[in-house]
Amino acid sequence: MKHRVKVDVVTEEGPGGRSRVVKRRTITVNGRQRRKIKEEQWRKEQANRELTEQQRLAALYLMWEEEMAEILEK
Repeated sequence: MKHRVKVDVVTEEGPGGRSRVVKRRTITVNGRQRRKIKEEQWRKEQANRELTEQQRLAALYLMWEEEMAEILEK
């Protein structure tokens, strides 16, 4: 069965392929390829969520350090 999937396609343009361009394209693939593409997209989203969670925790830690410094100064 054929499925239409949106993917990011990287092409090299310009003289000698100097610039890389990412374009959003819709392609037609079979079921197995679709599952692979969807799984890869899901993994990328999970990695981005983990990164943002780490950034949030780092910001909280910095705020905590500042508060502790203020408390210790008193």
